[in-house]
Amino acid sequence: MTASEKRPTGRPQTPVLRTGHVRIRGQGSFSCWVWRAKSVVLTEEALVTASFRIPLSHVSKIERVDSKPHCLLLEAKDRRYYLSFDNDEDLYDWQEDVYSRSPLGGGRPFGFIHNIHVGVDKTSGAFAALPPQWSEALKAHHLTATVPSPTAIEGAKKDVYLKRHSEAPGSPTSLTEPPTLSYKSARSRRASEPAPQSNSPTILNGQHSVKEDSGLTGWMWKHRWLVLGPRTLTIYKSRRANVGIAIKLRDITSIERVHTRTHCLVIETSLRKRYLLSFNSDDELYSWQDAIYSRSSLAGISNPVDFVHNIHVGWDGVSGTFTGVPEHWRSHL
Repeated sequence: MTASEKRPTGRPQTPVLRTGHVRIRGQGSFSCWVWRAKSVVLTEEALVTASFRIPLSHVSKIERVDSKPHCLLLEAKDRRYYLSFDNDEDLYDWQEDVYSRSPLGGGRPFGFIHNIHVGVDKTSGAFAALPPQWSEALKAHHLTATVPSPTAIEGAKKDVYLKRHSEAPGSPTSLTEPPTLSYKSARSRRASEPAPQSNSPTILNGQHSVKEDSGLTGWMWKHRWLVLGPRTLTIYKSRRANVGIAIKLRDITSIERVHTRTHCLVIETSLRKRYLLSFNSDDELYSWQDAIYSRSSLAGISNPVDFVHNIHVGWDGVSGTFTGVPEHWRSHL
């Protein structure tokens, strides 16, 4: 274990983004082949367990592998770690959070200094702590800050509530104050209701035959409930299931019709996974194919890659000048 991977003493100074229990192997020279259950904490800076710490700035690879079901391979500083999760949903959530904060996803700004904080005076509606140069620029463009008072905000909320309930069918003529729910009552009500499959709007859904072309069960077709959202295609065991296999549309590298089975599509992902979907008719097949294709990176629209933060311009409140401004920008200023 290198010095950078030793866990610091005390509690982490950065906010905790995600916690969970996973099975890990590869973190020690004598246990590179042994899977061990560990509690894992993810912060903005590192992936931390009780025995080691992986700075996210050291992550050079994170991808799904088949060493174990729902398994991620993470490489950092020439070290390899295997993390096995309970389901695909957890796997993709952790992968996305780590990837987006590592150099692979562009990272986060570093060395940032907060020199000036501009606020708004709620009483006068004017900016507070604004540097003189900025004030002059705002005056030249006739820009001011206008913030409604807390009383006005609460009155607007009440007006919206009364209007909404007075227009509802069967609403009483005498209106009362909006009901208030305590945290305990709201939590109890949610616990008694079935959990929704997804918070995202549904584009298409239905029961179809699915086969995952990998592993020991790669030859078996199974009836599954498919739900297509704006960003994911989720495969549930049944319509009432709450957990399923989530395929991110941006990870899809190929979708095409094949003749393995009647009305059949094959989907390939960047994680080297292949899923075969069999529909009841050509109309269903083409509807799903078009809906998935138009929302994937195959349609020509994707997230930025290899982003680099080359310039950071700040403001020195002491000298009253900009900092970090390139020379060819200074002439325009």
